[in-house]
Amino acid sequence: MRSIIFPATLTFVLITVASSAIAQTNLSQLIAQLQSADWTARSQAFQALSMVGFGSSDQLTLAVIGLLTLENDDVASNTITPGPVSDNDESYAEYYGDVIAAVARLNDPRSITALVGAIKTGNIAMDAIANFGTNALSQVVQQLSSTDPMNRSSAALTIGKMIDANLVSDAFSRATIGSALAVASTDPDYYVGLFSAASIAKLSQSQPATSPLSGSQCNGFYNGAFNGNVTVSAGEDCIFVNGGVTGNIQVSGGNLVVYQSYVGGNVQVNGAASFTISTGSTVKGNLQIQNLATSAGRNDICGTTVNGNLQFQNSGTAVEIGAVSGCPGNTIGGNLQVMNNGASTVLFNNTVTGNLQDQNNTAPTQVAGNRVGGNLQVENNTASTQVSNNIVTGNLQCQSNTSITGGGNTARQKQDQCASF
Repeated sequence: MRSIIFPATLTFVLITVASSAIAQTNLSQLIAQLQSADWTARSQAFQALSMVGFGSSDQLTLAVIGLLTLENDDVASNTITPGPVSDNDESYAEYYGDVIAAVARLNDPRSITALVGAIKTGNIAMDAIANFGTNALSQVVQQLSSTDPMNRSSAALTIGKMIDANLVSDAFSRATIGSALAVASTDPDYYVGLFSAASIAKLSQSQPATSPLSGSQCNGFYNGAFNGNVTVSAGEDCIFVNGGVTGNIQVSGGNLVVYQSYVGGNVQVNGAASFTISTGSTVKGNLQIQNLATSAGRNDICGTTVNGNLQFQNSGTAVEIGAVSGCPGNTIGGNLQVMNNGASTVLFNNTVTGNLQDQNNTAPTQVAGNRVGGNLQVENNTASTQVSNNIVTGNLQCQSNTSITGGGNTARQKQDQCASF
């Protein structure tokens, strides 16, 4: 009778043969070859060790994680040797993809950093990272600040996968995600903004409507309405997405995010605080930001309707009140005043019913593409100032600015430094 070898037995035989062959070739030599300067040598060692399986020993697991880190570095710095690798040569891309897949299959938390380094390569890396949930969240959130827009957009998608799998449902993770994605939704790159907005919508839809337990304790992610006034203090992250407050919000520290939400009264932000107010939000009273501490960060007011006045003054942190891309302009029912600031300010594509005043700033300011129902006054700024393409029903008045350029403006009268603009 002819003997039959079943698949499981055959697999065992193959692995045994491969292991024996590799043992003869010297396992340590192959592992060392994974760090060769020549990617073709690394590929040969990778293929040989794949026959054993990188999950078969801790030594091999760490070796292939280290290999992925090396490949990530070479790809990022474009130093693949021998090179250059032609766009039409798929051999390296296939090898790199195989390494990513091998590390993803390990499901080993020690691989998170290496996988995040390959986050922009596609779903294999993103799915593997997402499966680690909260363990990987901080590194993914960091990628939202990457200089590479593909890394930023991939991070936003990966966070969406985490939300879909319900792996980041704790209060701290939701607050971290809500704050980071609200900022990323105003990214100048279209896809980063799009994917961030989609993921923050998932975050809101993934829980029942919630609101702060009291007006003096706003620290978390909220998608419901709070009846009354809210204060935000140092150490608190107060994040409203598709929710709101019927009264006033006063911020003396911490971080405030208002995204597709409403405030029935005034918003006041003062001191060592940060904020993002954006995309479909409404402030029915005044929005006043002042005395912000010096910071390397940036605050945004985007796509928001302010029924009263908007004031940004005496602050050391940069702000975008509308921007060229990613941060839509705002609608302001009263006046827009930007005064006495020590960090850059951008005022772009806003519709202002009253006057727009840009005065006494010591850092660069851009005033562009705004529609102003009253006067536009640009005065006493000591850093570079740009005034362009504004439509002003009243007068355009510019005086005592140290360095001012512009053009394309329309106004009833253009005066002083802006006479030719």
